Amino acid sequence: MSENKKFLMVLNDLAWFWSHRLPLAKEILKDGWDLSLATFGAAEDDNIKKLGITGINIPPHTSSGPLKHVRIIAALKKIIRQENPDMIHAITIRHAFYTGMAVCLSGYKGPAVYTVAGLGPLFALKGLKKAVIKGIAL
Repeated sequence: MSENKKFLMVLNDLAWFWSHRLPLAKEILKDGWDLSLATFGAAEDDNIKKLGITGINIPPHTSSGPLKHVRIIAALKKIIRQENPDMIHAITIRHAFYTGMAVCLSGYKGPAVYTVAGLGPLFALKGLKKAVIKGIAL
């Protein structure tokens, strides 16, 4: 594999990266990819830097208000355009949705993988809200 291939990983939580996705990241690096990790707090994490991963911050998904979704999608769109990755992998249903929207808006034509690692509160909702969100997500 060429040394200049760029891989962008997007996920919801830095702690979750350390507990669940570190082995995947190590394999990506071992295969010769330049790996960027987009999640809140990644740019300041010294351990990310020590691994040779470029940390990129995105807004936290825990902020309140409907504009949080727009901010995250806009940030991811900008990151995709700046990084120009050869591969994108978004993990968790929410960040798969955000990244999918950003991919469409950015004009990215490369491969993207969306891993739904859990359904979160999606199926715990009731009524019309559940129907609308479930219809969008599925």
